Amino acid sequence: MMDKNNLKKTKSFVVPILLLVLLSIISIASINTYINISMFKQHMNEDIEKYKENYLEKNKKDVYKKVHLFNNSIKFQMTKIESKLKKALKERVTTALYIADNIYKSNKGKITDKEIRKKIIKHLKLIRFNEGRGYYFIYDSKTSIIYSHAIKNLVGKESFKIKYADGKSIYNSHKEVLKDNKISFLKTSFYKPNNQNKLYPKIISIVKYESLNLVIGTGEYLDIIEEQIKAYTINRFSNMEKEKNRYLFALDLHNINGGDAFATMILNPNRKDLIGKKLNDSYKDAKGKEFRKEFLQELIKKGECYTKYWYKKPEMKNPKPKMSYFYLNKNWNWIIASGFYFDDLEKEISKKEYEHNIYTQSAIYKALVLVTLLSFVVIIIAILVSLQIDKIIKEYTDKLVENKFELELAQKVAKMGSWSLDLITNELKWSNETYKIFEINQNEFKSTYEAFLSEIHPEDKDIVDIAYKKSLKDKKPYSIIHRLSMGNGKIKWVEEKCETIFDNNGNPLKSNGTVQDITKEYELQQHQKMQEKLIFEQSKNAQMGEMIGNIAHQWRQPLSVISTAASGIILSKQFNTLTNEKENEFLKGIVDNTQFLSNTIDTFRDYIKEEKELKEVILQDRINNAINIIESSLKNNHIKLINNINDTESINIMMVVGELSQVIINILNNAKDALVGNNIEKKIIEVNLVKIENRAILTIEDNGGGIPNNILPKIFDPYFTTKHKSLGTGLGLHMSKDIIENHLKGKLYAENINKGTIFTIELPLN
Repeated sequence: MMDKNNLKKTKSFVVPILLLVLLSIISIASINTYINISMFKQHMNEDIEKYKENYLEKNKKDVYKKVHLFNNSIKFQMTKIESKLKKALKERVTTALYIADNIYKSNKGKITDKEIRKKIIKHLKLIRFNEGRGYYFIYDSKTSIIYSHAIKNLVGKESFKIKYADGKSIYNSHKEVLKDNKISFLKTSFYKPNNQNKLYPKIISIVKYESLNLVIGTGEYLDIIEEQIKAYTINRFSNMEKEKNRYLFALDLHNINGGDAFATMILNPNRKDLIGKKLNDSYKDAKGKEFRKEFLQELIKKGECYTKYWYKKPEMKNPKPKMSYFYLNKNWNWIIASGFYFDDLEKEISKKEYEHNIYTQSAIYKALVLVTLLSFVVIIIAILVSLQIDKIIKEYTDKLVENKFELELAQKVAKMGSWSLDLITNELKWSNETYKIFEINQNEFKSTYEAFLSEIHPEDKDIVDIAYKKSLKDKKPYSIIHRLSMGNGKIKWVEEKCETIFDNNGNPLKSNGTVQDITKEYELQQHQKMQEKLIFEQSKNAQMGEMIGNIAHQWRQPLSVISTAASGIILSKQFNTLTNEKENEFLKGIVDNTQFLSNTIDTFRDYIKEEKELKEVILQDRINNAINIIESSLKNNHIKLINNINDTESINIMMVVGELSQVIINILNNAKDALVGNNIEKKIIEVNLVKIENRAILTIEDNGGGIPNNILPKIFDPYFTTKHKSLGTGLGLHMSKDIIENHLKGKLYAENINKGTIFTIELPLN
């Protein structure tokens, strides 16, 4: 239960909260209502504008389709009629060919070819068809002389001198299409027998009768066909029902530049009174616009256009705004058009506005009801929440005190303190544990950055100051290990970590950090490093002992050669048998073997030299040097060494000279011991080197029986050995792994393969 004071505090706290909530709800309701009204109004306007755009676009597409449906119907009818016409003409030519062939065959051998030709011409000249319009024309395919034609003055003339509308002669035009004695067709323009002053479009069908060198043909004038199609098309579209005040109308154009009688109305379901009448381009609509001049100018430029004007609507007296699409059919010189009225759009817009207004009122009402209900709910929640606030604050305060105690306890256990530095006021705050780590009385400390620096070991003070200031400059956290000077001459090692908060302009505001006493851990780490160094030295000394033995083996033979050569010189002099050639031979043997001994010393010196500097070397050279050191020992133990490393192109690598040699010698010695210890009959060690991308991979493989699987994971542990204590320290492979992975940043691992073990060394080349 809360006491009376707490209850009083809670009540005084609840009242302003309730007032604030009520004011907030009223404000939210007002703003929400205003926003809803504005949004609905904006939405309505956007919807109407979008509807206008869609209406205009849709109707423009509709009238466009309507006009082109009309135009495509004309094209279809023309194509259909032309197809039928060609078929009929072909039949006429086939008939003529049949007649000519019959006359030729029945008279051949009885009369001359010339007389047969006259008979054929006489028969075909008399034939008329298509209401007298159709006739046959005949000319000689060699001489081009015309024998028969409906236009009398062409008979007897040469056909290559008479030209069609395109400028080509009749003879050459026919020659281009006549192939393989087949019936051919030609579309051109030519005179009519009854009108030789004007050219008319015409389709001609011709065939070559080879027996008598005759070209026989006939044709039909297309203007007559076109007139029939025009009449059919107008009749068809005149009887079509109007769709929502949309209809087709068409003009027969006389002068595209306009004038008093620029066109004749040939189709208009809305104004049938205009059909057959001449139109004037100066006609004005209800707003005084000469719209006919406008669409004529656009048709001259583009051949099609949309034009807006006022025009009488079907079944209405007054004109309404309208847009029509006009298209010029150049073949027939017709203007085809269709349009739509804008008053239909206004009706739809009014309908939309009404629907939007109803929707807006409904939405606003719903919003007000929702806000009112929400207000009651929020008031109830606010009362309940306010009653819990005091309880939460009390619990939070208690928890804060508890957390502070736990934090201080955790810092004490971890020997870690926290601190913060206000970079505006230079005020430094430490936790209790920080004071304990620095062994400073809280009341005596000045709590500034400069005071903090004064407690750092003199040799580390500048390093810490530079590191902190660099972190401020780079705007990055930092971590540093340094020493503290205690008053009693004692030194502590601490790890300092810090992160700084910056404002929007990049100015530092406050640094927060931790300090941890790591004296024991640091000293233990240093002790471990000394132990590792000692282990390394022990391993290297053990290997040096083995190397000295190897060198002793290597030196026996060259020393024996030198001794023998020297003795040979002495004896030869005593017996007076020493010639210059013999002396030079002895001396050359001494020099060569002395050079071999010198090279062995250089290799041994590279191995034992304490170098830490990185050098660029050829990897194959370092491997071969290591192999040379141990090669004689391998031969003495009857071990065959297969060295394949020179099969790979030279590989350059940065390393400390001598480190890799130690690893290779160690692995080769282990392989030798395994081969000898297991009494392998044919002892083999194989060394391979490959380069894969940015890595060099060196493998050393033996057939010494392998390593038992239960101890294979332990072979790189320090002091682990399977040999007798007098034969091994158990440090060689441990230090080899340390050199490869920590010094050379590579990988060293072993696995059993076939009848032995393979050690793999992976070295990065970059």
